[in-house]
Amino acid sequence: MKVCFIGDIHAAFRNLEYIVNNVDADIFIQCGDYGLWTDCEIGKEVPSDYQMNFQKPVIFVEGNHDNHSWLEWAKNNLPFDKTYGGIDIAYNLIWMPRGYSTIIGNKKFLFCGGADSIDKDYRLTYYPGTWWPGEIINESILNFVKDDEHFDFVVTHDRPKFVSDRARQSSYAFISDSSVVLEKLFNKISVDYWINGHWHLFWSSKLLETNFVTLDMIPMKTLVNEEYIELEPFDIGSINKYGSLLVMEI
Repeated sequence: MKVCFIGDIHAAFRNLEYIVNNVDADIFIQCGDYGLWTDCEIGKEVPSDYQMNFQKPVIFVEGNHDNHSWLEWAKNNLPFDKTYGGIDIAYNLIWMPRGYSTIIGNKKFLFCGGADSIDKDYRLTYYPGTWWPGEIINESILNFVKDDEHFDFVVTHDRPKFVSDRARQSSYAFISDSSVVLEKLFNKISVDYWINGHWHLFWSSKLLETNFVTLDMIPMKTLVNEEYIELEPFDIGSINKYGSLLVMEI
């Protein structure tokens, strides 16, 4: 089975549809900042603009630019996915809430969306109603796993603090509550591959026997050619030259 991991999309749904319907993979896993925004109203299903013609399943975790209030409503009111165990948001679109785990291609996956927003104050000041406290990961995530439980893959939006300290990718780097909790999660379990988004830059390294991969965001402009989805060999799979898609055989 081939899995395609995808970085932040920030509501570029048509681009995601293009990727899903053109990349050679069996399932797609998007690493947060999907783009569920204020037009998602509590008590109503996802707006039609979010309902793409995905020809294959798409799983996603929430980021820090997603409507956490609506997602909480969806968790309690929308159908439970019978194949992967998440929440059916739309056709072939499945959200995995924090702490959910599933088996894909005989591999064990753990999901944990969320991250602290560096633009929180800006959004509160200039765009009221576009920041949700549910973005912050708290230690309740630790209750979903056992001591030393093994996962083949952990999919998150942010990454453990020590990984960001090592990567030193961005001038925006800061110590966040969520990254500290993710480090506690990492210390409690064992994992072969940890895949995340959030940082809008590609980075990878093997640390403490775990392969960490941070995926870049996909372009916001319309994808109109095959160049974007061309994949090149990578040490753990194949990746496009923009560092926002990773395809692995599992």
